Amino acid sequence: MTSPIALHPNIDAIAVIEPGGNHHYVGSASGRYAFASVTKLLTTHVIADAVSSGFIFFEDDIDDPYFDKGGVTLADLMSHASGVRPELLECVEPRQKRIYTNEAFHLAGDFLIRSLGDEFRGTTIAQLFKEGLGAHLSSTIEIAGSCASSASGTLDDLVKFLGEMRSPTFLDGQMHELLTTPYCEDLAGILPGWGHYVRNLFGIGYEIKGEKSPHWSGPRSSSSTFGHFGQSGAFVFHDPVHLISVACVTNESFGPWAKEAYPQMCDEIYERFS
Repeated sequence: MTSPIALHPNIDAIAVIEPGGNHHYVGSASGRYAFASVTKLLTTHVIADAVSSGFIFFEDDIDDPYFDKGGVTLADLMSHASGVRPELLECVEPRQKRIYTNEAFHLAGDFLIRSLGDEFRGTTIAQLFKEGLGAHLSSTIEIAGSCASSASGTLDDLVKFLGEMRSPTFLDGQMHELLTTPYCEDLAGILPGWGHYVRNLFGIGYEIKGEKSPHWSGPRSSSSTFGHFGQSGAFVFHDPVHLISVACVTNESFGPWAKEAYPQMCDEIYERFS
């Protein structure tokens, strides 16, 4: 008999979609959970939808006096390659270093809203998500403030989003591939909570595992694995090589405990389902 997957006490529940598409749940999730930086993936899909519709383009220049070291595009912002620093401290030259910030996504969200014109004055990323991807997935996710970090919802909501990550129906396949392909792939930088990596891979919005080790998706996940984790403890990832997808919700914020618990749990998931 296969041993059950052991959950750290700080992890309430996980959902696993196995290669055949069956869903498996371990633990007990109750109520709503803060998603923290997983919010960035939801905002990424909102912006990508606007790109697909021709309202804006990832190659668009961001016209902001903050960027005084060189031209910055929307894709630069969303892949943390723009030179934006936390709290908008003096920027650095774009496309030279991977600097992970919420501020880059706030600038990206503001750019979208401004670009939509007067007809959409007062519209928010939260509204665009609710009327777009949120409605498409029939989710209860709410973005209550920051388009980088304020979403909340249930484990089932994350599972619905995993389905979109596995087999997109809201965005087309070409756009999905673009979001999950490394952007400025040779940039070094810090992955918050995990340390400095010589090649800190991100696509547009999505973090990509690449050769990062240790990595929160565990040692067995492929280098093509993409997703995001948040400081709330929530995470989602999809491995397109092994066709394993995982969502996690916790009762404790991300911390030193997670650096051991996440990879160990993911290793057990791969042992059972791959």
